[in-house]
Amino acid sequence: MDNQSYYSILGLVPGAEVAVIKAAYRALASTYHPDRNKEPGSEEKVKAINTAYATLSDPIKRAQYDKSLKVQQDNLMGAEFDTDPGILSQAISQAWSVAVSFYPNIDKKSADLERISWRLSFSFKLKLLESQEFKSCDDIYEEMKGYYLERYFGSDRKVQHYAEEIIKSGHKDVAVKINEIVRVMGKSVSLWQIKEKIESEFPDIQNEMMLRKLYQDMKFSNGGYDYSAVVEFILGLGGRVQRNTFWSPGRVKLTIFSEVHEFDSVREFYSYVEKTYSHYS
Repeated sequence: MDNQSYYSILGLVPGAEVAVIKAAYRALASTYHPDRNKEPGSEEKVKAINTAYATLSDPIKRAQYDKSLKVQQDNLMGAEFDTDPGILSQAISQAWSVAVSFYPNIDKKSADLERISWRLSFSFKLKLLESQEFKSCDDIYEEMKGYYLERYFGSDRKVQHYAEEIIKSGHKDVAVKINEIVRVMGKSVSLWQIKEKIESEFPDIQNEMMLRKLYQDMKFSNGGYDYSAVVEFILGLGGRVQRNTFWSPGRVKLTIFSEVHEFDSVREFYSYVEKTYSHYS
């Protein structure tokens, strides 16, 4: 845990409110306490948690620490994509389940934030549980996501949105590169310049982003599917769709990656595509 920032040790993103820091500390201290957790290294983790909390809970120490983080920003973005240890969410799972039973929408917001950063999602959960402002979850969601994206990708909303789409598409290495460009160049580069640079270094990214958009456009808001959009998505993957509307109305044949799949109905075909390629969501 030596290479982690104090925020990372507590499972939080930089800028977390004092109440959220305290809530994270309580959850983690209880989870990793040697009396409850007999796993090797639990004592070391408790020491790291205590050290992190001692700094972040003290306004003066935290201000000094935050200044030092700006100097060390080279590695901050990459650290955001560390694997979620899981145990952090388990520490508040019961309380979160109760909250979700009353406000199901907060789980959707949390899941969306988790696609950007599990620490951002964890911070969101703690914020809601600590403040109990569940009715304001949409505003809190927008505020926390906005702060996060601005911290790493600057104040340009278009650049933020582009970076968000990149992260959600699973290309973390590309997001780190965007962070580096913004950190070095600031407002002296535009979105199209950033895109040009990124697409020259990561030639496959443009097609990946196109496929992601096509996947998102496949389904209407009412739950139905746009057949032409589904077919266009398959074509983008290099596949082919054949629909026999004369002999077998609704029957669909999908050929992709040298594999052939046949479906008795268009709906069955839709479900297969949506489930199989859900990583583009």
